[in-house]
Amino acid sequence: MILKPEQHHTVLRYGMMLFCFFLPLAPRVAVYLSVAIFVSWLFTKQLGARIRRMFRLLPLLFLSFFVLYLFGMVFTEDVAMGWSVVERKLSFLIFPLLFFTAERIHKEECRRSLDLFLLGCTVASLYCLGRAGWDLANSGVNHFFYKDLGAYLKFHPTYFAMYIGFCLFLVLRRIFFEWYDIRPRLRWIYLGLVPYWAIFLVLLSARMQLLILALLLSISLVFWMYQQRQLLKGLMVAGAMAILGGIFFIAVPSTSYRFTALVEKIRSGETANIRIDIWRAAWPTVKENWALGLGTGDVQTGLDQAYSVVNLEAALSKHLNAHNQYLQTTLALGILGLSVWVFLLFQSFLAAYRTHFYLLQWFLWLFTLSCLTESMLETQRGILFFGFIGTMLMAYHPPYEQPFSWPNRSKEQRQERRLARKKRRHR
Repeated sequence: MILKPEQHHTVLRYGMMLFCFFLPLAPRVAVYLSVAIFVSWLFTKQLGARIRRMFRLLPLLFLSFFVLYLFGMVFTEDVAMGWSVVERKLSFLIFPLLFFTAERIHKEECRRSLDLFLLGCTVASLYCLGRAGWDLANSGVNHFFYKDLGAYLKFHPTYFAMYIGFCLFLVLRRIFFEWYDIRPRLRWIYLGLVPYWAIFLVLLSARMQLLILALLLSISLVFWMYQQRQLLKGLMVAGAMAILGGIFFIAVPSTSYRFTALVEKIRSGETANIRIDIWRAAWPTVKENWALGLGTGDVQTGLDQAYSVVNLEAALSKHLNAHNQYLQTTLALGILGLSVWVFLLFQSFLAAYRTHFYLLQWFLWLFTLSCLTESMLETQRGILFFGFIGTMLMAYHPPYEQPFSWPNRSKEQRQERRLARKKRRHR
């Protein structure tokens, strides 16, 4: 059966919403949904014309990155592991084909998909808190902190915090950009989600994500106040937020312990984090294989050998990856693979800044900085997050956003909007 373009777009629209909802809850279900959407895309009329839309720089960078992983299979020794890696990297093929060849991603479609992502993350967090409360009440075991909290959904705290951090910015963006367009009942929900997610992030105790989110939120706040010509007030509010964050860290034992232990290790001259030992162990392997890399499937074997050379048993016993996506990509594909990956990120940033698309800018900064301490593209939750949400936002071309325009509205304008909203409700 050959679908009309309108029928495929209907499948894409509902598939986007369902994918975003299930991504934080059940990534496997999200994968099945993406396969169904892709099959719909294959059996759509005018497929050749759609594929020609891929001949632009940003879509070609996605495809080139995937092709490099296929090329890495030529000289890889662990073929089974290599095909497993290629399977995970299919996100760089499938999602660009779905989104960059679409007629148009409408604002309402993108908005509803992100709303369901918010809902999915909220349900996921409530489920984990409910399970942790149940365990505490029945067995007396506290699973409210760090890895134990996300373990109910097999959600690593770093990735969970990244998802929640993106949701936090989504809600703050709605509050600052679209306050008078939000239904009055939803305003209280949005306002309540901000402290709820802030507390949940502290419970997750992912140190790097907390630092990244604190940095990005502070810069965003100062930028907003600068736009309003109230820079001093913005700096004062950012300082107050930092003080409140410090109080949260001290109040939550798990978070306080993790940061205190980090400071003590630094003072004693020990390695602050096992990631630093991993990077030091992997660096000689990078220098030896900088041109082409180890191959798509031989990265973990090379890392294990590097761990054994320096007797890093903690990393060797768990077969840990490089915990840095830029290092991981270089180990797999060499300098060419790293160059394509960095250039892809650069072009994505460029597209976001040219259109003043603040949501995409924030998403890219969050993911790019997260890649410094995690191999984000080596896990399903990381690559699906970037592959689907990222390409969806890149394919959506919004009108130029006027940054934080709502405080400039006069009282008369706000009153007119309230009256118009009341008239719509009474129709």
